[in-house]
Amino acid sequence: GWACLFGGLLLALLLATHFFYPADAPLARYDFLTLSALAIQLGMIAFRLETWDEAKVILIFHSVGTVMEIFKTYAGSWVYPEEALLRIGGVPLFSGFMYAAVGSYIARVWRIFDFRFTGYPPQWTTWLLGAAVYANFFLHHYWVDIRWLLFGTTAALFLKTRVYFRNFRVHRWMPLLVGFGLVALFIWFAENIGTFARAWSYPGQESVWRYPRPAIAEPSDRRIRIEHRGVLVADTGKAVRTLETSHPPSWYLPPTDLTPGLLRRSDRRSFCEWKGEAVYWHLVVGGEVLRDVVWSYPEPTPAFAILRDHIAFYAGPLDRCTVDGEPVVAQPGGFYGGWITADLAGPFKGVPGSMGW
Repeated sequence: GWACLFGGLLLALLLATHFFYPADAPLARYDFLTLSALAIQLGMIAFRLETWDEAKVILIFHSVGTVMEIFKTYAGSWVYPEEALLRIGGVPLFSGFMYAAVGSYIARVWRIFDFRFTGYPPQWTTWLLGAAVYANFFLHHYWVDIRWLLFGTTAALFLKTRVYFRNFRVHRWMPLLVGFGLVALFIWFAENIGTFARAWSYPGQESVWRYPRPAIAEPSDRRIRIEHRGVLVADTGKAVRTLETSHPPSWYLPPTDLTPGLLRRSDRRSFCEWKGEAVYWHLVVGGEVLRDVVWSYPEPTPAFAILRDHIAFYAGPLDRCTVDGEPVVAQPGGFYGGWITADLAGPFKGVPGSMGW
């Protein structure tokens, strides 16, 4: 736990500022993150949680990471959408601390657990591999992406390598490749936390946490297609989608674009504070009855008059629901009817513990 203290504090800052940082604060959120990360770094040196040699390693990670971020934002891989004074080009300086957090972890865990290795490949091969990894980071935008070849080369080089680490005064070991995998997994978690906290955003991606509350409804020309048991249930380019904070969109289809004769009225009712009373329908396809998988608002509230007589479907029970040809994933939990596509960023309401969102 102590080894990843810097990274843990930085992620906590990202989440705290995402939820609580005042929108009208005189200091931009990104600048606050930069100054806070610098204060944490100085504090770790002052309290001797890091040595000066480790701080030098962390500075290298920070510098290299900032250069990589400048390149990636220039290439359009992602953007930093908020204002900041402490930035280089389109990159706020706190981003380098994300890389520095990895450097801090590696430097500190090496010392704390007294790492030792057996079966380590010749050092020149690791230098070549590292150079190839960095080269691919930049060149894959203009040439072939060889990351899978690099993964395979890494596995082959370190297949027989063991890392010995001291735990409670006893050295234990594990395959170094397992260690690589665990570090990559935690970095993946950290990246997703950063995305959720709006530290950066990806071009063309919508965050459901940017959707409004109260909810809204808007027309869409995206192609919506629903199939079940080989039967075309609906196909339209004139759908309406509803947007609400933390929810993926629900799609409402005009009844004229549904295959006739597949719906049977249900006795179920529910009430939405924004849209009004919903009625439900069973879907009957080839003798199979999917109960209450369809709903509509016959008399919606004035703000949602556009939904009148339109029909929405739960994606989960159906064989195939697509948006512009992309198969969707049903919103988790079973109660809500949103459709998740690759251009949406969550997390999404419906997962365990999210009812209060």
